[in-house]
Amino acid sequence: MAAQAVAGILAAAAIGGGSLVAAATGSGSEPAPTTGPTGSTVPCGAVWERLPEDLRGDLRALEEMSPAERAAAVRQIREDALAGDYGSTVQQFAERRDERRDRIRRHLPEDLRDDLKAALEAEDGDRRDALLAVREAALSGEYGDRVRQAAERRQERRETCRPGASG
Repeated sequence: MAAQAVAGILAAAAIGGGSLVAAATGSGSEPAPTTGPTGSTVPCGAVWERLPEDLRGDLRALEEMSPAERAAAVRQIREDALAGDYGSTVQQFAERRDERRDRIRRHLPEDLRDDLKAALEAEDGDRRDALLAVREAALSGEYGDRVRQAAERRQERRETCRPGASG
């Protein structure tokens, strides 16, 4: 549960590609490695080819945006997902996201919940840095060993999925 908690909560400010992939494929498990948008192998649970084409295009466009533009675009992607613009499977996932996130948050240490809340309430320009600070604190063990271990697993998956990605 801790792994899911950290993975979900540290990405709470955005819809991650892996989360949308799980929605589109109907799977929360780790499928076999596949090829991502740049042709790289993506062994992180992403089944890029099974995403709706319009969603793949919207996700690809995020890579070229500034953090401020990206935040607004992610919100729009979420709204489009909730409206069913990417199909019913993605819509159902988006509708259940808040419930899953709330359930996960209830199992987090109180200090981590407080820090995440503060980070998410930060001004748009400061939010990313605040979330990165929470991630670093989790990786350093400030929220306990279970959270640290979960954060390390998430970081390993992240680095495998997007080699050279920072933040």
